[in-house]
Amino acid sequence: MKAKAWPNTLKEVILQSDQYDPIKPSDKNYPYVVDPLKDNKEADKISWEECYEIAKDIISGQLENPTEATHFHGLGVSKDWFLKNVVPEGRFLRKIQDIYFYWSPN
Repeated sequence: MKAKAWPNTLKEVILQSDQYDPIKPSDKNYPYVVDPLKDNKEADKISWEECYEIAKDIISGQLENPTEATHFHGLGVSKDWFLKNVVPEGRFLRKIQDIYFYWSPN
């Protein structure tokens, strides 16, 4: 939401066209976006609740955000391609597990 070219709410950012692959109905993970607990597995419920609490605490300021990232990607995209095509005026910040984080002014 801090990027100049992005919408002003989390919902608008997340639901932008082509923003995140799992939000596309054709993506294999889409059923879990619509219903994260669809398989009714206890491990899924525990993971979902933990992620929700972390996100809530970061948004509320109770937990420090581990990066100042405005953009991120996983293993399916190369760091060089992302820097050139998505954040050409940005910079790589850090990698946490399999996720690459970047800051960009736009």
